[in-house]
Amino acid sequence: KRKAQQQQQQQQHKTGIDWIDSYLSPEQRAAQDRLALEKECQRRAIQARAELNIELKAIRDRLDRAASSYGGNTVGGSDSRTTSKAIKDARVRNVRENLARSAATAAAVAERRQRRRRGRGGGRGVGSVVVVKRSRTSSSGRPGTCSEETSGNAIHDDADYCLGDYNSDDNNIGGAASSVGFDDSSDDEGGGRPSSSFKGKENWKDGGKGQKQKLPSELLAGGKLDGSNYDPHARYKESSSTDASSSSQLHPTVGSVQPGSGVRKIVYAARTHSQLSQFVGELRRTAWGADLRVVALGGRKLLCGNKAVLGPKHRSEKLITEKCLDLQKGKSGKSTAMTPTAGDKRKSTKSDAASTSGCPLLSSREAVSSLAVHVLARPSDIEDIGSLGKASHACAYYASRGSLTAAEVVVVPYNTLLSTQARAAVGLSLRNALVVVDEAHNVPEALRSLSSSRLTLPVIKAATEQLTAYTRRYASRLAGRNLFYLGQIRRCLSAMMRYLNKKPVAVTLSSSNASSKMLSGTELLFAMKLDNLNLFKILRYLERSRLSQKLLGFINHGQRSAEQDDNADEGDDHDFVSKHVSSLSIVQTFLSCLTGSHREGKVVVEWPDDEANASLHSRGALQHPTFRYVLLNPAAHFTDVLDEAYAVILAGGTLRPFSHVAAELVTSSDADIIVAASKAEAIAASSNDSSVSAISADITTFTCDHVVSSSHVHTTRLGVGPTAIKLDFRHASRTSDAVCDELGRTLVNLVNVVPAGLVVFLPSYSYEAHLMRRWGQTKILEEVKKRKRVFREPKNSRDVEKVLEAYSRHAVAVGGGGAVLFSVVGGKMSEGINFANDMARCVLVVGLPYPDITDPEMQEKMKSLDKQFKENGGTGITGQSYYHNLCMRAVNQSVGRAIRHAQDYAAVVLADARYSSDPRIWRALPKWLRGDDAFEQRQGGREGFSKAMSGLRCFFQERRGD
Repeated sequence: KRKAQQQQQQQQHKTGIDWIDSYLSPEQRAAQDRLALEKECQRRAIQARAELNIELKAIRDRLDRAASSYGGNTVGGSDSRTTSKAIKDARVRNVRENLARSAATAAAVAERRQRRRRGRGGGRGVGSVVVVKRSRTSSSGRPGTCSEETSGNAIHDDADYCLGDYNSDDNNIGGAASSVGFDDSSDDEGGGRPSSSFKGKENWKDGGKGQKQKLPSELLAGGKLDGSNYDPHARYKESSSTDASSSSQLHPTVGSVQPGSGVRKIVYAARTHSQLSQFVGELRRTAWGADLRVVALGGRKLLCGNKAVLGPKHRSEKLITEKCLDLQKGKSGKSTAMTPTAGDKRKSTKSDAASTSGCPLLSSREAVSSLAVHVLARPSDIEDIGSLGKASHACAYYASRGSLTAAEVVVVPYNTLLSTQARAAVGLSLRNALVVVDEAHNVPEALRSLSSSRLTLPVIKAATEQLTAYTRRYASRLAGRNLFYLGQIRRCLSAMMRYLNKKPVAVTLSSSNASSKMLSGTELLFAMKLDNLNLFKILRYLERSRLSQKLLGFINHGQRSAEQDDNADEGDDHDFVSKHVSSLSIVQTFLSCLTGSHREGKVVVEWPDDEANASLHSRGALQHPTFRYVLLNPAAHFTDVLDEAYAVILAGGTLRPFSHVAAELVTSSDADIIVAASKAEAIAASSNDSSVSAISADITTFTCDHVVSSSHVHTTRLGVGPTAIKLDFRHASRTSDAVCDELGRTLVNLVNVVPAGLVVFLPSYSYEAHLMRRWGQTKILEEVKKRKRVFREPKNSRDVEKVLEAYSRHAVAVGGGGAVLFSVVGGKMSEGINFANDMARCVLVVGLPYPDITDPEMQEKMKSLDKQFKENGGTGITGQSYYHNLCMRAVNQSVGRAIRHAQDYAAVVLADARYSSDPRIWRALPKWLRGDDAFEQRQGGREGFSKAMSGLRCFFQERRGD
């Protein structure tokens, strides 16, 4: 026995089981706990993804069997094979729609069963349910406590909209927890929030313990797929000061993604939906495309299947959104899920909001989730998702958003990617994601459009009236600090109204229908005598108290009968404000813009002229005094994308010079990136290789030649026309009769040489209209019509497809003379349109589309770049170079419409004397367009024009002969 004890003591000493040997420091114990959490996270994610893959595999197997069961014609000509493929695709599409329809029906039935079981098996009667609701103030006056309310103790309907006590950072007694005192469940915009005692997921599971198959919403739970087990709605129960980093520490995830966001993603962004659909089509052609989980996000106009919401074809996106929200919140504009009876408050959660919706496509939450699963079965573009939604009688718009958590590739338009608010609204997180931006030269302009703000006098008046009514209603119940900040906000609104009501006598800036002037944010505050206000504290109060949402709920609650005229919603009023958006939130957005530096942007104050007020029916005319914040430096608003994403790829055919892109998208604090981009541009400019790359620690650049052979491109510079008149399209001389007539004679010569389609790009819409009038008087247009059908770019976007279809039909018609299309550089057809093959055998670019140098916004932007260039020690880009690059980028975009694949061919005619006289302009053209033609001045004459036409004729004869 003694011997055994000695051996046991020796073994303990060897293995370190002794308590002193097994001691772990707090750091070591935390590391062990972290490792255990990560292992559990991985296990949970593997299990959830396996369950989703099993469901998707079953759907894919059904689709594969449908495709293989169709034999079709495997022999014959190309036409028969094309027809066979179309029939096969249609069969697979029908099977997919039938599967989605049956799955949505089954999911809706399962959801109703769950609801009935939950009602029977809760252990409490419906009438005796106890609801735990966070009170605004406890008996001690401190926020954040809870009180129980039974069904017999009903509260006043408007009590939800009263503000709780506010504690600033300087007077935060309870720490971060004090901010919990604001009742998040009273947000009238977002639907009811889950209370701290009720979690929809747990009750769904409790109601269906005997069910083995998971519901679609459980398969798409982001917290399961990333392993964090994090409920995104829990953020409303936590402190508002809890940031993303702390949540990620509490909830480790696979791939280090945002907790609750699902799998790690590749995010692809483009400007137009046609580009997004084209990208999805290319993904399908890859070897792994069939099993890739892809989802495309679009607007309601493209995805909504409710005809009552869509209305006429010309109804705008914002009016469709208005109709959709009206249906979800009821005729009175207030959600039925937001005003439950006291005995039914347990059901007023976000998970049930869709079930009580007035839209039939949102009648079942699980049906929408089922559609989301079927969307992921095959790579789906906007059209595919819309057709699946119509077939399954479920909302495709919300289904596409619901499938985000499981999607591996997310296809989004610019507005969704670049707007922080839009990403948060759809639930898209960029943390550790790979972001690919196509046609990235559009990003700066998209950022300016998204980050600019417009505040009109009627909106300010509405916010003032609503805030005054709100203060009167709750004055006796509001704490002193709330009344202080409400008074500060009213003072700010009153000052803005006084400033806009006082129109200046002198016109500071030239405008067609308005008097205006440009100020910095600081100058505007001094002018309104608000320089002693702390906007940062006011904005912090508005954000934490969520006053704009409560004010909206208060107004909608008190004005249930106030409805907009349904007959007046068919237009597209520039000053339209949704009744689902608080007027105070628009004011809040504008005030946040004023807190930026003077380099980021300026404020343009505009007053309409009397002539504009006399003709309010004119579209586009300024109707009310307006504050307009204009963003000058978009780099600060692109920083959040760069910081959050794992890597960002900017792709496009007109990104050079790289220093131009870096100067617009990178802040001055990252001067190393701008320096690296300038060095990369110098390397690319001096190299004669077909592809050039430059790699540094901050940025990697790559540039290459066009896929088309140089023999398939013919570039011609025309400095004079057929009668030796100089083609000078500068603004001062381009409207002269001599220049217009010479251009018309040049066009007549071109239509006699160019086969099939000819696309003409003009500097502006006004100049295009001027040419049409002049050529109609001189009969030049009739000469053109004798050879080709003439089409003009429509000014309305909804007519573009119809014009393109008609132009394409005549351009490619066999035996016909072809067609000519007049477009505008930077217009609707200069980018994103595919003029392949016979649709554009020649592109004629008229003039150089330089922006208006007298535009105050352009002048401020150029001054800012000049100052930044000096501060960076001569690296980056100057204002004059920026101005020149904008013009040449627009030219290159227009030229690129013609060459669309390796076997395509086209001629490019550059009509302006400056293309032949200015070497800087010639070098700004892409290398594949210049070819081996070194710059030389070509003044030319009749002989020069004849030689150019002869070269064009020979080029097309050779190509047609091949």
